[in-house]
Amino acid sequence: MKYFAVVLLLVAAVSADEWTPKALPDLLAARKECVSKLSVPTETLEQYKTWNFPDDELTRSYITCIFKEFGLFCDHEGFHTDRLITQFQTAHGVDIKPKIDECVTRTDADTTNEIWVFRAFKCFTAQHFSLVRSQLTKKTE
Repeated sequence: MKYFAVVLLLVAAVSADEWTPKALPDLLAARKECVSKLSVPTETLEQYKTWNFPDDELTRSYITCIFKEFGLFCDHEGFHTDRLITQFQTAHGVDIKPKIDECVTRTDADTTNEIWVFRAFKCFTAQHFSLVRSQLTKKTE
């Protein structure tokens, strides 16, 4: 049993190190998965594709789903801040850690994970929309 626990911990540690920044193909795959899971209507998806995200239950769930699919958020640990920083700082050489820290800090108003993720997403994109959009719409080489 001890051997199994050690192997499980080792696999978890190795898996954590395998995360890589995401690009357009990842966004398309995550979008497909989240649209399917949440039964997002076509007209709503078209709205999301134009980066129009209203503050409603479906949209908050969709954004949370995308963050989970990207490995940037999980229910157990919350935001993976190191991955968020890697996602954007690597590609743009901008020190975005202070803004990410500010945006992902949970507040009393964040009563659910979906509200928390959506608020953090809106907070970060309010100042760094072009950075987010360019990173997630570029094609991989």
